[in-house]
Amino acid sequence: MTHLFGTRRVALAGFLGVFAGQGPARAAAGPEKLREAVAPMPPLSFFDAEGAAKTLDDYKGRALLINLWATWCPPCVAEMPALDRAEALLRGEGFSILPLSSDRGGPAQVPAFYVRTAGPNLPARLG
Repeated sequence: MTHLFGTRRVALAGFLGVFAGQGPARAAAGPEKLREAVAPMPPLSFFDAEGAAKTLDDYKGRALLINLWATWCPPCVAEMPALDRAEALLRGEGFSILPLSSDRGGPAQVPAFYVRTAGPNLPARLG
């Protein structure tokens, strides 16, 4: 029985070694390889908290984290404070968090939810 576990460990170590060796080869391909495969984001329109129409072009030149959420989604509710902190921390660094609500109740649900959950830094956007 001990011999069997020893063989499994050796096999697992070899298996992991093969895959660990793949990392440097992929990294050597460089970011150029990744850029070739990236397609542009399709057109996307949404509204800000005041009801003004927005598009992704309004964020041109900024890195975006697009977060799709809803007030009825428990994981969405749980992550809002962390997204708010990230927005406060990274706001001036060419980075924006774009939280897009896709709520069943429509835009009327969002303001009260933000007061209870989101925090002062995260902008409300309605998809």
